Amino acid sequence: KNVMKIEGKDENAAAVEIADSNNKTYSSNNPDHEWRVLEAMAANKGYTFLNNLSAGGMVYSDSEANGYKKQIPYEDKGKNLFADYCRFFAKNVPKESGESRYYEIWNEFDSGAGTTFNMNGESKEKYGDLLVKAADAIYEKDSDAEIVAMSARFINTNQLAIDRVKSLIAGGNRPLKDYFKNASIHPYHWNDNPMDIKPTEGRLIQKLEDKRKIKEDDVLTIYDHMEVLKKVYNDNGLGGTKLWISEIAWSPHFISKFYLDDIKAAQQLQEPQREQRLQEIKDNINDYKPITEKQQGSYLVQSYVMAKKNNITEKFLSYLFARQTTVRVDRDKNCGIIKYYKDTGNNVPYAATSAYLAIANMNMLMAGRTYANDFMFASGTAAAYKYTKAGSPDLAVLWSTKESGENVSINLGVGSVTMYDEYGNAKTLTSDNGIYSLKLTQSTVYLKGNSEDSLEGSFGAFARAN
Repeated sequence: KNVMKIEGKDENAAAVEIADSNNKTYSSNNPDHEWRVLEAMAANKGYTFLNNLSAGGMVYSDSEANGYKKQIPYEDKGKNLFADYCRFFAKNVPKESGESRYYEIWNEFDSGAGTTFNMNGESKEKYGDLLVKAADAIYEKDSDAEIVAMSARFINTNQLAIDRVKSLIAGGNRPLKDYFKNASIHPYHWNDNPMDIKPTEGRLIQKLEDKRKIKEDDVLTIYDHMEVLKKVYNDNGLGGTKLWISEIAWSPHFISKFYLDDIKAAQQLQEPQREQRLQEIKDNINDYKPITEKQQGSYLVQSYVMAKKNNITEKFLSYLFARQTTVRVDRDKNCGIIKYYKDTGNNVPYAATSAYLAIANMNMLMAGRTYANDFMFASGTAAAYKYTKAGSPDLAVLWSTKESGENVSINLGVGSVTMYDEYGNAKTLTSDNGIYSLKLTQSTVYLKGNSEDSLEGSFGAFARAN
């Protein structure tokens, strides 16, 4: 995501500073030069940029709200300044390859008051005002722009924004779909397994009155979340909107904030309720404990496998790349998958974590494959997903949510398969009847047929209806 500071009255009279991950600043009075060079260099290596336009630290107004100068550009002056920023960027972003034209508008505007991108506590529906102003400015300079709306934490924010945009563009020339070509979400569940998510702790799910009415004791998966979000867009005539997960992460070593919150709340109770509540927290300590580095990689891989079901998720981006600290209470900076610690001299810069290795292995095995079907084993705690690719053997992806693991049997209908562990170590398994017995754990395993074998068996018999 781009960090840019724009100074000037319009896109033709701006100075730009771009800070990279090493805090090295590139600056130029020729405002299109540095960024074009950087994007062109990346494009030559096969990378595509998601240009996140937010500039959250800029002051957009002399007035105050919530004790801060207006930092989100909702007032007319602020919206016009932000539109200039977006117009400038759309004019100067490289377009030769046609792949750098994704513009994500703002970031997590539905955060609580006092947080970085909503210091002033603005209401969620006002994002619609900002989206229309910014998108119109971008289209002025890049008519083929791919607008990525929302960058939101909550599903219900999407409906509020859609309703607001509808009212703003009524009678206009630009259709609703132009503002929602793409929509991004940040489904953070810091200590939950992605196949066993608690709605009460979720950052994404709020209770929605729809065909999947969510109860507090429901168990949900990442796919369930995306399916509920997709329904919001379908119900508004936006079935063509492509859904992105533009941030998702698990932070190893980070202790769930709910533990401290619950302890504090319990201590405010009178006896005997206080002692009872403290004992209850102690008995359920596993609900609060931090995830391990190994779980970080497993959860990211499994989230991707589920999120690509039925191609419901167009793009999937994990947050973030470089882990910048070893301090356990710093949740965000512990999310990275390579080590680049700024607070200690005892670690190897850019060393790969186990999560990096797990993702790299998944990329290798899943490349070019599309979802075929999936099923849950009888226990309800283990899953199998099948992905296919024309001219290549089928690939089955399996795991369990149980830390202690569980034994399963799966009928693949073939005499031999190659089994890969989470990091790519391979071995051949054989079977006289096509049935394989496995010990599944939270670590992802892959079973690949040989030649052009089709893995049917259990997949054909028990796959859930889509």
